Amino acid sequence: MTRARTWLRSIPLLASVILLAVLLIVDMTPDIPPCANEDGSGQTGWCYWDSSAHGNKWGTGIYIYRDGELIDQR
Repeated sequence: MTRARTWLRSIPLLASVILLAVLLIVDMTPDIPPCANEDGSGQTGWCYWDSSAHGNKWGTGIYIYRDGELIDQR
């Protein structure tokens, strides 16, 4: 396999690592609106669910969704 092919195959992995690093370093929740539903459904774009402040308030995590799909959990 050539070096170019090896490098091209590593692009998705590199992009994933960069995205994870950004999510861990930058606290995005102040710029993201809260989700209307606990699972992020019924809302387009980004939203977050703070289980200590929403719902029954018994949870401890923050969940970040994009178009209803879980992206990150803290």
